[in-house]
Amino acid sequence: MLDLAVVESRWWDEGNQSVRGVFELIAADRTGNPHAYHYEMFNNAASLREIVPRVAKKKDIRNLVIAAHGDEDGIYGAAGGIRDGNRISRAVFRNILEDIPRGSLDGLYLGTCATANDDTIEFLMDGARVRWVAGYSGVTGWLEGTFLDL
Repeated sequence: MLDLAVVESRWWDEGNQSVRGVFELIAADRTGNPHAYHYEMFNNAASLREIVPRVAKKKDIRNLVIAAHGDEDGIYGAAGGIRDGNRISRAVFRNILEDIPRGSLDGLYLGTCATANDDTIEFLMDGARVRWVAGYSGVTGWLEGTFLDL
């Protein structure tokens, strides 16, 4: 089992694009089992607030990947855009991370455009429950970003 959880939002209103297949390839390569990691989807701040602390409490999970649309100041729930009301600000996201028991996760990977900029990483690491945060500091295409995730 990989020590990894992937928590993803829906990317577009139409279609079923997902990073799940990429992580199945990684899991199959590393363990021989494409399902040897934890996967869930979130829609909004409320669902992310429920998922993240619960997943972080699992003994076999040490790293968390958030896969969603993002910008310099936050991430988006299901097919979210600023007009959809599914924006999760970096302050709300940090509050969600504060519900993680200290020491339960090592790292956080933000598979979200522009969210892993210096200011946001510093903001998230202030009082952090994780040892490291990484991700995209700029905008990237979905396919290109997925290749980077590999």
